Amino acid sequence: MKTVKNIGKYLIEERIAKGGMGEVFLGIHPTLNRKVVIKKLTFRGNREIQDRFKQEAEIMMDLKHDGIVTVYDHFKEGQFFYLVLEYIDGISLDRIIKRDGALEPGDIALISYDISKSLEYTHSKGIIHRDIKPGNVLVSKDGHVKITDFGIASLGSGDSIDTRSKLDLLGTPAYMSPEQISNFSNIDEQSDIYSFSVLLYEMLTGLKPFMGEVNNSFYANIKKGRYYSVRKMNKKASKFLAKISKKGMKRKKLSRYKKFRIIREELAKYIKRNSAITHRKSLGALVEGASQSVEFKKILENKKTININKRKKRILHLLISLAVLFFMIIIGSITVVGIPFKIINSKNMGEFSVEVDTIENITLYREKRDKLEIIKRPIIFTKSGSFLKSIPIALPVGYYRLKSTAMNQVQYSSFFIDSYQSKNNNGVKLSFTKGIESKIDLKFNFYDSITRKDISDKVTVEIRVDKDFYPIKEYFNNIYAGKSYHIRLIAEGYFTDNYTIESSLGDRVFSLYSGLIPRPATLTLNGELNKAKIMINSKNYYLEGGITQEYKAIEKAGKSISFRLNPGQYIIKVGDESISLSLKSLEKRVLLYPFR
Repeated sequence: MKTVKNIGKYLIEERIAKGGMGEVFLGIHPTLNRKVVIKKLTFRGNREIQDRFKQEAEIMMDLKHDGIVTVYDHFKEGQFFYLVLEYIDGISLDRIIKRDGALEPGDIALISYDISKSLEYTHSKGIIHRDIKPGNVLVSKDGHVKITDFGIASLGSGDSIDTRSKLDLLGTPAYMSPEQISNFSNIDEQSDIYSFSVLLYEMLTGLKPFMGEVNNSFYANIKKGRYYSVRKMNKKASKFLAKISKKGMKRKKLSRYKKFRIIREELAKYIKRNSAITHRKSLGALVEGASQSVEFKKILENKKTININKRKKRILHLLISLAVLFFMIIIGSITVVGIPFKIINSKNMGEFSVEVDTIENITLYREKRDKLEIIKRPIIFTKSGSFLKSIPIALPVGYYRLKSTAMNQVQYSSFFIDSYQSKNNNGVKLSFTKGIESKIDLKFNFYDSITRKDISDKVTVEIRVDKDFYPIKEYFNNIYAGKSYHIRLIAEGYFTDNYTIESSLGDRVFSLYSGLIPRPATLTLNGELNKAKIMINSKNYYLEGGITQEYKAIEKAGKSISFRLNPGQYIIKVGDESISLSLKSLEKRVLLYPFR
């Protein structure tokens, strides 16, 4: 791939992100000799997207405020539009929440104060942001907060929004106000106040008030204001801050705060009353990572009014953050500061959460080629209706196992975590029920790890007796608590998998909910491929099949190139030609280009 050295007058250090509509570069301003972020719009097929990009530049170049990312330049070079922005040495708020979950009250108050002050300013200019969310809030290493991305701000009034595609364009569903969903022309300052209050809720609980698949039911919950209160999700959350979030999230606009000035003044009083726990250096410590504990220790030494319990609690909070940050470095998931986590790592990272009705112990493993690796990330649960739901954590794409125990029962679940770009559900739901005594009741369910289709009727479970394996149905009445048993799962077209049933005296039920990995097919393209661009399902990368699933870029080919692909439907495009095909497990398919 050709390395970009200059864009316009800006020297390019590196490309730091690439998405479906554009690229983001880290550059150097030629005269100021400082780092800048350069956004390049590569998506040229939609005039509305181009207009949105130019509109963002026009709006942000007119905004001059310490709490708003500065836009230095906007230009067109060749066929592409560019936006040059201030480089923030820090990370986005969604990264912090994803890493730490619920934040400390002092940190929440400062972040909220800065956001409300910035939005008070934009509203005074007649500009409504319309997409307030953690991914559009940046926290710098010096503890200051800035908002960015005015791509849909001040759009003209439109018709009632009925399609999901328009909703995605005109805001982020989880943070939209009821009026933003129903009628986009009815948006004003109260709509930003609503989105801000959702963001505040997320800082207080570590979770969004509205979660799940974005469908009609999802939007209905927003319109009717159906969500769990902050204190129900996090009993330790600040009552004062929870009250602000609740009022700002009223489904009727007239019941919300009228102006951000009122919110800012309320937060200023809170910060003044709690000056011992509100510090810019504390915010900076959340970003710094390696220097967190040292920096925060200095803060505490300078504030004798902080009691010992609060010291221990906040130091522990920072040490946990440091441990998580270190782990993320080890797995290679740390990304460029200031760029939303999901955008940069969307191909290689996914999200995991588990829902249980009760739990005593839980262990998460990552499957490697010849071993299981324990995932040491803490799994933190919050109440979600009649279930306990864990706070989502980011993990590399791959296969995992979950071992959970409760009520003298052991459950194993095997599943594949796909990337953020995939629509596959990466959640696991477990339910513990009464079983039989002394003997262990075995419960098996199996599915295709890629398609999620149930394949229980295709799987044969065998148990090892002495040195040989036999169908487990012959031994169902001879599986007792307090012993260990080795089983294997066999299905045509899938890799064989192995498990050890480990139980303690008193265990009554062993449940295995396992996804089996399909054996990949091989697709080979032959022909004059030298100058042809190859795409698989409209992407310039693909998910390589096999035991270790991995997203790989499609390299340039000479006269032949092969791909290991999971069974399924594909559209292969080479140059201007395309062909649809279906691949089966272990199939070896050869295509000649040009296609005939």
